[in-house]
Amino acid sequence: MKHKEDKLNRQINIHITESEYALLHEKMEDAGYGSMAIFVRDIIRKGKIVIEKTSAKPRPILDDDSKEVIKSLEFQYKGIARNYNQLIERVNTLMKMKTRDGFPVVKDEEAFVEIITILESKTDQLIKTYADLKSTIDKAMLIKR
Repeated sequence: MKHKEDKLNRQINIHITESEYALLHEKMEDAGYGSMAIFVRDIIRKGKIVIEKTSAKPRPILDDDSKEVIKSLEFQYKGIARNYNQLIERVNTLMKMKTRDGFPVVKDEEAFVEIITILESKTDQLIKTYADLKSTIDKAMLIKR
């Protein structure tokens, strides 16, 4: 359990220039942080953050076409994943809590088989969309190097 002093209930607002913000954001990324809040809290706790240019994660520089393709693939991926989760919930409702020989008893075997078939298809779609997304990002990174 967290102590009361561990809760993030205090906020600090400061005004900085555009160039100061750009510098702070660059240092945050160079240090491998994705969150400005976590970066600043770590600076406060540790006193400093060591930034090694070689340890920073490579970030792809994408052209507009690649960004649009990636955005579309991410949208597809999330939609398929939502459908997948809904199907898993449906499978769970078709299962009875009682078991026979250690295995769950299915309420509606026909519906269960149909959903499992759809799950296989959705799994294939997830894998293909993920591969397409990864390939697009990899190609975009190679082009910009």
